[in-house]
Amino acid sequence: MTDLEYDLYQNLNMTWNGWETEINYKSSAKNLTKLGYQKIVWHDANKELPELNKYVLGYDYYGQTYAVVSWDNTDWTDDNGICYDVDYGADLPAIDVRR
Repeated sequence: MTDLEYDLYQNLNMTWNGWETEINYKSSAKNLTKLGYQKIVWHDANKELPELNKYVLGYDYYGQTYAVVSWDNTDWTDDNGICYDVDYGADLPAIDVRR
C-alpha cells in the first residue's frame, strides 16, 4: 500500500449507517493522480542528481529558496543564468494544457 493509498484508507475507513463500506484505495489513488493530485518526492541533491539540463523544482534548505532550475554538471541555474544553492530537488509535474 502506497502512502497515498494509506492516507485514503485512514480518511475513508468508516461505517455508514452500520454498513461497512468497500473502497478500492488503489483505484482511488490512481483516479486522484489522473485529476492532477501528485505526491512530491524530494531528492537529496548531493546524492541524487537529475538528468543534465532537466528542469526540477530546487529547494535551498538554509536560504528557504525555491526555484525552477536545471543541473548542467557544474551549477544549478534558472533560465536567466542565475545560480542557486540546491539541497533538494523534485520533479516538475506534467501539465495537461487544454485549449
